[in-house]
Amino acid sequence: MKLLKKHGWFFLLMALLLGLTGFFREFVFENINFQIYKLYYNYEGYTLPESLSFLEKYPAETLNLIKYPLTLFTVLVYFGYSWLIQRRFFPGKNYFFINLGAHLVFILIGILFYLYGILFNDFSTGYKFSRIFFDFVQTPLLIFILVPGYILYRNSLPREGGS
Repeated sequence: MKLLKKHGWFFLLMALLLGLTGFFREFVFENINFQIYKLYYNYEGYTLPESLSFLEKYPAETLNLIKYPLTLFTVLVYFGYSWLIQRRFFPGKNYFFINLGAHLVFILIGILFYLYGILFNDFSTGYKFSRIFFDFVQTPLLIFILVPGYILYRNSLPREGGS
């Protein structure tokens, strides 16, 4: 209860930001994917929302390319949230490096699967598996795993002044 009183506003702000970011990401990516589908298959049963109607002028190939910087942006935003949580409750360089390392591991595995798909002419499989790892760092899931990990790490450290 003491933790909630002291940090309640921060929990509320983080929950709000994580939720809004997730909604924004899903909204943008799903609509881009629907627009790509519409262009590839001449499907007329879908219209972009007015807020994204500017995407109608782009061909499918460009829309596919737009998703790469959007993915990078989303990964960086979620890393920023993770860093804010880590910094507030688990200050110290070790925790930062655990956070950074965890994010980089998922990103590198995603890149390796992507490269596998290109190099071994199995793009569908490589892309599918790379998406799993990239999607993971574009959600709060890694944060939810890291926080208990930080607690376990902190509890494994020798206590000061004690045995």
